[in-house]
Amino acid sequence: SELIYFPDEKDVFRSFIGLLDRHVNPNNPLDKIYLAGFNIASCDTKFLREWFKRMDCDRFRDYFFVQDVDVMGLANFALMNERRALPSFKLDAVATYLGIMPRISRTFSCLTNAETALEIYRVLKVRFHLGEAGDRKRTDNIVRNF
Repeated sequence: SELIYFPDEKDVFRSFIGLLDRHVNPNNPLDKIYLAGFNIASCDTKFLREWFKRMDCDRFRDYFFVQDVDVMGLANFALMNERRALPSFKLDAVATYLGIMPRISRTFSCLTNAETALEIYRVLKVRFHLGEAGDRKRTDNIVRNF
C-alpha cells in the first residue's frame, strides 16, 4: 500500500505546530491568527479542530481566533444584488466574476485555493471598503510557508 510512504500523522502535526509557533505566540492571548478561506466553515475549520482533538492537543484556540474569515460569506453579502449574474458561487466562478484570473491546476490544490480566496478578499476589500486583513506581510508569509 502507498500509505507506508506517507509521514506519520503525529510528525506532520508537530511540523504544523512548529509552523504556527513561528508566527503566533500561543502563550499570548492577544497573538492569534484567523483561519481564512473560501467556504472554510463548512469543512476546513471542522477538519482542523478535529485534527487537534485527534492529536490530543487542546491548544486550538491558543493559535486561532474563535471566528474564522469565510470569504464565501463575505462575497455572498457583498455581491447580494449581483448574485443572479453568477452561474454558480464556486471559488473560480466568483473569482472570474470579480475579474480575477483563477489559477488553473489539473488537481485540487489547497494553496491555489487559499491564494485565490485571498485575491477575492482583496478585491472585495477595495470594492466594498471592508476592513484590513491584518498584517499583509504576516499573512503573505504564512500563506507562502504553508
